[in-house]
Amino acid sequence: MPWKVPDREELKEFLRPSELCDSNHPLVETTATKITRGARTAKDAAIKIFYFVRDKIAYATVHPWKTASETLKIGKGTCLTKATLQAALLRSMGIPTRFRVIEFKGNDPEEWQGILPSFAISRMPERWPHYLVEVYIKGRWIMADATFDRALIPDAEDWDGQNDVCLLEERTILSDMGAFASIEEEAKKLDEKYRVPVLWIMNGYRFFWIMNLYTKAQRLKNKLKQSKTQTFCIRKSSDNSWGK
Repeated sequence: MPWKVPDREELKEFLRPSELCDSNHPLVETTATKITRGARTAKDAAIKIFYFVRDKIAYATVHPWKTASETLKIGKGTCLTKATLQAALLRSMGIPTRFRVIEFKGNDPEEWQGILPSFAISRMPERWPHYLVEVYIKGRWIMADATFDRALIPDAEDWDGQNDVCLLEERTILSDMGAFASIEEEAKKLDEKYRVPVLWIMNGYRFFWIMNLYTKAQRLKNKLKQSKTQTFCIRKSSDNSWGK
């Protein structure tokens, strides 16, 4: 790689693999190399990885305890598993990465608009954790939240490698739960605190299957809408040309 890997002692923990963030897995390493081909700086590489994780790994409700390499294989994931994959890809390229956990209002209808059906939102707990990645570039940590793919959320915010991107609405954020080099211990605690009660309320994974079906329908709806818009623009352009 053409960029220098930071060798400062305090950054080394943000470059190491872990149980879930298996940045040393051959599949993770080869995928990261392919994604970042042509990148001349760590910033360029981080941006390429951001868009891969955001748009090539579809947002879906899956079991949260998956390694980065497993998420690569199935091609979909939650905020936690997508963040774990993003961190693993970045670390395999020598780019320091950490996890940020933010607690937000889980049953806010506007926050989940276009992502979950209303009956699912009403069953979400009032407090819910959100996981995202922060990348160390040019001496500072920058949020790079790649949770929702563009096919699901057409206006998902882009990332330029310089400014923070967090997909949560500021008004829904309840607390900052901190930054972590590895996410396993924190995820286990939060998994027990939040997910277990929700599984009981929502009738387990059968409910999650319904939510995933809804997100698939939303992507199809967005695709059809985009197709109609493009067709309209082409027709309008042709009409204008005819009148010249």
